[in-house]
Amino acid sequence: MINVAIVGVTSWGITLADLLVKKGFKVTICARNKEDIKRFKNKELKIFSNNIVNGFEKINITTEFIEDLKISDIILIAVPSKSFRKNIQIIKQYLTGTSIIISVTKGLEINTSMRMSQILDDELEVDQYRGICALSGPNLAAEIINEIPSSTVVASFNKEITSEIKNIFSTEFFHVYTTSDVVGVELGGALKNIIAIGAGICHGLDYGNNTVATFITSGFNEMIKLGVSCGASEKTFIGFSGLGDLITTCSSKLSRNRYVGEQLAIGRDIFDIKESMSNVAEGIDTIFSVQKLTNSHGLDLPIINGIYKIIFNNEPANHVFKYLIDSI
Repeated sequence: MINVAIVGVTSWGITLADLLVKKGFKVTICARNKEDIKRFKNKELKIFSNNIVNGFEKINITTEFIEDLKISDIILIAVPSKSFRKNIQIIKQYLTGTSIIISVTKGLEINTSMRMSQILDDELEVDQYRGICALSGPNLAAEIINEIPSSTVVASFNKEITSEIKNIFSTEFFHVYTTSDVVGVELGGALKNIIAIGAGICHGLDYGNNTVATFITSGFNEMIKLGVSCGASEKTFIGFSGLGDLITTCSSKLSRNRYVGEQLAIGRDIFDIKESMSNVAEGIDTIFSVQKLTNSHGLDLPIINGIYKIIFNNEPANHVFKYLIDSI
């Protein structure tokens, strides 16, 4: 039997736990405290609000996960990007080198602008893991937990590892594709959140569908421009982990980042918006990291720069977007 440990009591982590336990794998969620366990067992987390997790009773959740980490074949890191490094620092002493470590986090480290796989490389020795992967795509947890057909991409420099992970995660409704472009997959998942905030602003300002489509297309071009400058393949952005994820996050009312944009458009303060949300909208912190990346590469990316001004300089969304839309 394949042993899986999932670090993070998050909607996405629980969704993947449900998917894997229903495939017959032994799944343990590594919780940081007993309060998270209580919320999980009482189905108080948002993912449970309108959905029933069929494999719920078979998922083990514990704060005493040291032995589970030691014997795991797969370790999923499903925590917000801002706490990703801290979680790796906590668990790394228990890694025995037998696990494939998979980041399912879509974001960048706020101070360093590092991708999650870069943090793993930075924190771990090569004898502490069997492989490192990133998994990303148009993956709304609420749809996947209801077994609505979805696709995702797993990326690793090792083709044998990606093939193994594809077989582990693939189901009749969850289709897994593989690539060696780790940079492209991770940046696609991170950058689309920023554009989704912008799409939400467009909706909140009552721009029409034509305008929204124009904005998303322009934002997509900025994603490609920055991604290629960082070493990604343009082809990756045209696939599921780039364009596919962008379409989902910009169009779905389940999108946290689109919601943030809608709230910014009506004049709410970013700190008030964050406090009102039960889950993290990664695009808020990612825009700070991406602005640093943009500057370091000497790029002119008006949409990314405009959203940065709204979030971190408190510039009115309607003023910034009037200029952006007029100049596209």
